[in-house]
Amino acid sequence: MTKTVCVIGAGPSGLVAAKTLLHNAPKDAFSVTVFDSKPRIAGLWPTARSDFAGIVHPLMSTNISKHTQVFSDLAWHADTPQFPRAWMVGRYLLRYLETYPGAEIKLSHRVLRTAQNGTQWDVTVKSAENGEQTLTFDHLIVATGFFGTPHIPEGVPASPSVPVVHSTQYRDLNTLLGTDAPRQGKIVVVGGQLSGVETAATIALHVSSMKNLPGRTPVPVNLSVHHVVQRPTWIFPPYIPARPTPHTAAQPFVPMDIAFGNSNRRPSPLVNVQGSVSEAAAQKGAAVYQAFLGSDQGDITPALNVPEAARSDPPQLAISSYYTELVRAGQITVTQGYFTSLADSRSVQLSTGEVIDDVAAVVFATGFDPAPHISVLPPSVLDAISYKPENKTVPVALGFHGALHPDFETLGFVGFYRAPYWSVMEMQARVLAALWSPDGPSETLAAAIKADTSQENARKLQSDPRCSQFPMGDVLYINTQYATALGLTPHGPIGEALPVVDDSGKPMALTVPTRYLSPLASPEATTENHAALTQAYDDVRSALTKTKNMAGAVFRSLLGKWNLERSLVSKLPSHPSGHFSGTATFSIRAGTAHGLDKVVPDVEGGPERHWLTADNRLDFITEYVYQEIGTFTAANGFSFQASRNYIWRYDEVDDALSVWFASTSDNLQVDYLFHNVKFDPLVAADGTQKSVWTASAGHLCVEDYYKVAYEFGFKGANLEKWKIAYGVKGPNKDYRLEGHYTRVR
Repeated sequence: MTKTVCVIGAGPSGLVAAKTLLHNAPKDAFSVTVFDSKPRIAGLWPTARSDFAGIVHPLMSTNISKHTQVFSDLAWHADTPQFPRAWMVGRYLLRYLETYPGAEIKLSHRVLRTAQNGTQWDVTVKSAENGEQTLTFDHLIVATGFFGTPHIPEGVPASPSVPVVHSTQYRDLNTLLGTDAPRQGKIVVVGGQLSGVETAATIALHVSSMKNLPGRTPVPVNLSVHHVVQRPTWIFPPYIPARPTPHTAAQPFVPMDIAFGNSNRRPSPLVNVQGSVSEAAAQKGAAVYQAFLGSDQGDITPALNVPEAARSDPPQLAISSYYTELVRAGQITVTQGYFTSLADSRSVQLSTGEVIDDVAAVVFATGFDPAPHISVLPPSVLDAISYKPENKTVPVALGFHGALHPDFETLGFVGFYRAPYWSVMEMQARVLAALWSPDGPSETLAAAIKADTSQENARKLQSDPRCSQFPMGDVLYINTQYATALGLTPHGPIGEALPVVDDSGKPMALTVPTRYLSPLASPEATTENHAALTQAYDDVRSALTKTKNMAGAVFRSLLGKWNLERSLVSKLPSHPSGHFSGTATFSIRAGTAHGLDKVVPDVEGGPERHWLTADNRLDFITEYVYQEIGTFTAANGFSFQASRNYIWRYDEVDDALSVWFASTSDNLQVDYLFHNVKFDPLVAADGTQKSVWTASAGHLCVEDYYKVAYEFGFKGANLEKWKIAYGVKGPNKDYRLEGHYTRVR
């Protein structure tokens, strides 16, 4: 007999739960109805570039790569960047639903409450169409996600004198401040975890863009970003070295989730490295983080330093492309403390006694209250699952890594924990499908659930001061536990094994959802799985053996000010030799369209299309306005002030770095292409390993040819020093320039 299942939530968790019950279980075992209060599917994820009404900005990049944010049986399209924009995730989920239909999707239906009815569940929903109605189901799955109501702390007056918003409401400076408001004062961002770091970086980038876009009146310099953080946080860029060896100046770069997910770095048998973190484990984790990043962050600013005294605490991390360099450049000021109040005098008071005055706006990146999503369960269930509404990290204690509670055999949970990985959602859905299928669970699964202690562990974590930032963050451990219980064997590498990147002597091993495919997958699902696995292995292999990701890794780390020493050696008296000494500054801005001729035209085709139009294409372009200024001293002793301007451009879609001449009439305007930077593999043609990353370029300027050679030396994830050498030859030119860049301290 077909069992009826109610799924609350049509985000990633709800969709994968419905798909698994309908497509990876015995035929006609389940009939699934999915309720969601929103008028669309995809949960947090907008399904269109123009969808600004939700709590996620449609142009926000994911902080994990597409190889980790994917389901096992649907590949991303090949043109998708490694870090998709939020609206692309929404489109992916639309396509997922179209590929695996069968569930009855009830949008704009809010679940008001649920009640046990024997072993069944009465679910009361409300919609504009049908009003309030109660329906009965055999099973209930809570797949609402963890992000309920945006949380704003106490201390904000009812009618504040400046704009006050949650980070989920921030879109741009005009929306925040008003189009006619003066561009001056301090924008205060409160909250030091993932959303706080990314929000501060986004606002600082918007401010920098307004200052540096062509044809704009410069924004007054007293419009600034102040970031209030509660404790030291390790800030990771999306791409990091493949192994934590900070004293190696040249390493391949891979997405952070790929580097951390290298299972061959972990000793066997696996143990959970999240949950409750001992002092020894915290110190070990801090050492690994510092090795990946190359410093304790004190070289960026003392406020970001993770001191020795803090390293015995459970580490906290965040992910952002440009945050650390924006801080280093002085475009974000970091202050440690807790927000206490916003005064009518446009000042923010902190727990330390410090006062931030001249406030233009306050943006709270202070997380969410998950209570509205879980409170639809009856009080008896909430009591049994140890519901603690005041606990924003572990509000409930569930069994088998968050999938169930043993007292309620017809109740399940998918993705209801902080920062859920899609692979874990999919595994949880498989567990529920196996438990509720007509034949019941296998002996292996039943034994694993009986022996499971994760519910008791979660209950302890609710009062544990050493609870980790992401209590269920050890995705490798959790997925291995699930796979063993379900009898799933991970798929091996596609193509040749990946290179060895650490001291284990073993090739890099990927922890991606596509390594586990349901044995009941259809031929079409198997084809999609192979395509997704191929994408992952091809991309990582290209990074480890070729030059993939290096343009982005270099570009990210150029932001800010550098000391520049450049020699000029000329073989012709018409161009005297000499030396330039000064500084070079890279100021970040959003991409501009001039010279951008690679545009994919508008096409029809449904949600699987990304529609990379001329406007959308700019979403993946970031630029620096490069300005150098200093003194050139000729060999004969004559000296003069000299300056030079370029526009550096990074194209995320093509992973390409290029340098453009700035217009002589407006040094903020792109004029024409100088050269494309082509990176060279770390292993030379003769098999020797290079000690630095190198790149080359060429440019014919009328009759003069510029041969360009780059060298980039990293310390961990960040550039420490680099150089450009130009060999210039023509009818009237024969000289060599060699410029050395080091960070301004």
